[in-house]
Amino acid sequence: MRLRIVVTAAALGAALASAAFANETYKFDHAHSTIGFSVHQFLGTTHGKFAKFDGKIDIDRGHPENSSVTARIDVRSIDTGIVKRDNHLRSPEFFAVEKYPEIAFKSRSAKQTGPQAGDILGDLTMHGVTKPITLHVKLLTSPNEPGSGLAAGAFVFGGCIASRRARTRC
Repeated sequence: MRLRIVVTAAALGAALASAAFANETYKFDHAHSTIGFSVHQFLGTTHGKFAKFDGKIDIDRGHPENSSVTARIDVRSIDTGIVKRDNHLRSPEFFAVEKYPEIAFKSRSAKQTGPQAGDILGDLTMHGVTKPITLHVKLLTSPNEPGSGLAAGAFVFGGCIASRRARTRC
């Protein structure tokens, strides 16, 4: 089984933006953000998303390594487009949402790996277990790009977490 979690959030991209802005806190923009996943098993790939989530980024422009990210996902809001499968994923056999209703991420450090890319190292807590993960991030669109349609200070960021259980790459 291959699992890939993809995050697209307008607020997160600010972490990779130019130093033109002061240190700030950015909250996830729900209207323009998605937390989704892909699971590849046998011959098919299942895609889904979580409809309810929240998070923020605190950016230290002078010392980007001190920037932080927190995110919380309401697991009950899982949506794969098939109600029966969603109910199974919520059941005690999988996510056990009655006992573990939330997935949480809290960063420990951030590192810029390129002009528009970085790694956010942190702890992911899911199903009562906390594991260290690396979120590989990339700035996808900035307001400086022609035709982006973004207001000043808004950025689109994409990132992924690849499961250790497979050879999934971001």
